[in-house]
Amino acid sequence: MKIEINRDIAELIPETPEEWAQLEVFWLKLIPSGGRTKGLLPLGAYPTGPEKPAQFRMEGLSLAEKHDLPVLRAPEATEAWCPVCGQVRRLQPGEIIPHCCGRRMELRPCQTP
Repeated sequence: MKIEINRDIAELIPETPEEWAQLEVFWLKLIPSGGRTKGLLPLGAYPTGPEKPAQFRMEGLSLAEKHDLPVLRAPEATEAWCPVCGQVRRLQPGEIIPHCCGRRMELRPCQTP
């Protein structure tokens, strides 16, 4: 996904069909509905490299809209760790990847005790 900034306008330009599908879901979630104003709130720290994502929380979503959002799940038995505080949680396949310190925990292979 390419991002172009022109003054106070941010343009997200999908470069693959998968990115187009994700942008469409994102766009539909941000359309005001039921009189709710919606916005984006930056999460965590500034991304420190090209492999690190910038994360934002969508504010103003109804409970139905929040429950309709896809969740990221662990593809296999793994560990999730917080790069901010160092907390580690073991996850089983299919468990939701948790958030900690305002950002999604990162996955790494299970460490043997």
